[in-house]
Amino acid sequence: MKYILILVGLIFFSSNYAQTKANCYEDYLKLFKARKTFALTDGEHNVVVTIRDLKDNACYSVMGKISTEDGQINSKLFLKNSKGNYVPHKKELHENYTKEESTLKLNLKVVDGMSSNFLTQDKHVINLFFIDFLKPKGPGLQEAPDVSTYK
Repeated sequence: MKYILILVGLIFFSSNYAQTKANCYEDYLKLFKARKTFALTDGEHNVVVTIRDLKDNACYSVMGKISTEDGQINSKLFLKNSKGNYVPHKKELHENYTKEESTLKLNLKVVDGMSSNFLTQDKHVINLFFIDFLKPKGPGLQEAPDVSTYK
């Protein structure tokens, strides 16, 4: 009985830890929802690309560029390498996007400065955040002077 309680406790602890683990996609999602964005214009734009590996529960982000027209993505994604050059993104979208009977539908629309999820062939989930359209941070509260100033 004691082992069952310990096992249940470990499962509970690990599931809570997995839910609160930092995630770059969630961080950018919260930022964009809190700050809002300006209207997207046509042309080439800087984006933050979040890439989530669902198998390893990992997330990382890189800089990229992509073009839009009429509020939709209309070009291939380019990623910025460590030398500052932009290279074509090599991951292929999942094959189910092209099958008629599939529930995966390719949505290229940009809403509130963010793309929808894109699933790659190797089961990574990619999102684009149009960082240049993020509204500036509003003014914060002014910190009070040290109490010794009033003595």
